[in-house]
Amino acid sequence: MPLRLPLVAIALVLAATVAAPASAAASSCTRTPNVQRFTATTVRTSLNTLAVVACDHGTGRRSVLRRGVLWHSTATGKPAAQDVVLGSAWADAGRAAWVEARVTRQGTVETLRVADLRRPRARPSARVVSRAPAGLVPSPTNMGAAVMRDGTVAWMTATGRGAQLQVAARAGSTGATGGSVVLARGGIGALAVEDRGTLRWRVGAGHQFRDLLSRPKVDGCPVRSRFPHDRAMLSTPDVLVTAAEYEIGLSPVRACLRATGTDPVIGDTGEGNVVKVIAGSGDWLFVVHGIGNRYSCAGFEVYALNLRSSAVGRRAGSKQCDGTYNPQAGSAAITTAGVLAWITPPVSGKTTSSLLTITADGTTVELDRGSTATSLANLKVEGTRFTWTDDGVPQEAAPV
Repeated sequence: MPLRLPLVAIALVLAATVAAPASAAASSCTRTPNVQRFTATTVRTSLNTLAVVACDHGTGRRSVLRRGVLWHSTATGKPAAQDVVLGSAWADAGRAAWVEARVTRQGTVETLRVADLRRPRARPSARVVSRAPAGLVPSPTNMGAAVMRDGTVAWMTATGRGAQLQVAARAGSTGATGGSVVLARGGIGALAVEDRGTLRWRVGAGHQFRDLLSRPKVDGCPVRSRFPHDRAMLSTPDVLVTAAEYEIGLSPVRACLRATGTDPVIGDTGEGNVVKVIAGSGDWLFVVHGIGNRYSCAGFEVYALNLRSSAVGRRAGSKQCDGTYNPQAGSAAITTAGVLAWITPPVSGKTTSSLLTITADGTTVELDRGSTATSLANLKVEGTRFTWTDDGVPQEAAPV
């Protein structure tokens, strides 16, 4: 929904999401033949002015494609016929794209512009992608454009029917003409591109992604620069779980089922939430989810997640943060049928440990209790049974 943000708030938000990561790439345009030839970004040039800047890394030539503002005069009730608010810009395949908004007393018009960087004297194409009545103020963080390595253009608008993310319906299209496909609506922002073919955007306190172009695979799973396989949270013959780190403190977690080659995002760690995958077997993952905010814990839950069907299986939790539902990797197991078992971790004030499981009706059941906080160990699945040791003595039980 369009936002009426204070001027200072708009400046701070855009500085963090648009200008800050862009400045290094735009301020130093160097001749680097071995990298992607053209890049473009939106940078701050003064307190309230922005510029879309392109760099030709083949020649080291830097050019300004468009100048505009961070906020607009209508925010203070003044005429703004000449105000052009700039969103984020991107370049690839010889094209640079951005979204800009012109705000007047008659309304707001958002326009997608695409420049051919191989023809610097050619005028950028222009397509009106959103119109809004007077009084609807666009947030710059909700505007932007992206270009894939095949030239396909996607764009995000802030007003009109609310924030929308669209992509040209035809592969390789600039979006100047023809149809488009809506990928997301409402409460979105911070559009970006990963690996020259994947869109990323913010939704609330998390991320969403869309692969517009296929990714190469290794051992059945897509290769992504932000989600390195060699730093996997969990790697088994069946699954690969990876996580990324972003500047804003969020860490989305991807889980790949090698048999299908799909790796959806199953959650985000950050803003007080925790998502851990600590065991896997067949199509099933053992997931731990911590709930809270950056200052306090509000509880933990454990659940089984089927990667083939996306179904959540057995699940249990508590609003207490005593460690009962916060097991650690190496102390948990899951069967190929999605039955969980875990050893409660040693925590302050506890002198014993428990081996727990969850029944089909969601009840947490104790399979064993150790005489000390560390006497239970070596939990695993062997065949169709759980096995473990209690003070070094082998134990086993059938899943319930």
